[in-house]
Amino acid sequence: LPILNRGVFKIDPRDIYQLKYAKELNLQNKELLALVNHYSGNSSYSSRMMSRYMIDGAVLGNKEHIAAMIQDAQFNANQPSNFYCAACGLAVASDGLLGMPLINAAKRGKVIIRTLPEGGFVLQRQDRKVARQ
Repeated sequence: LPILNRGVFKIDPRDIYQLKYAKELNLQNKELLALVNHYSGNSSYSSRMMSRYMIDGAVLGNKEHIAAMIQDAQFNANQPSNFYCAACGLAVASDGLLGMPLINAAKRGKVIIRTLPEGGFVLQRQDRKVARQ
């Protein structure tokens, strides 16, 4: 991890999540998220077509990535096909509010990102309660 944090290697932030499966490294979600944030700060990954790493950030629980994806979901259908899919990423990373209800709630500033104790998150409207299972 210290070597990865120093930037000794040139790493694509879109592939960092795969390190989760390297049992030898035993990286925790916070450590992986720090690496995603570190390597996505490179200017070549700041354009929207290069931001597939945001889905990984959402799966790892980063509320800033989730909030950005919520905003991108409204215009997702207008993006070129090589851009990342915000709606797809939210669908993969959540069990909550999706589609037009998400877009409408986001327009009104009514989306709450609720982190779950067992990991992951749920998107909900501010005026509704999450049904716990």
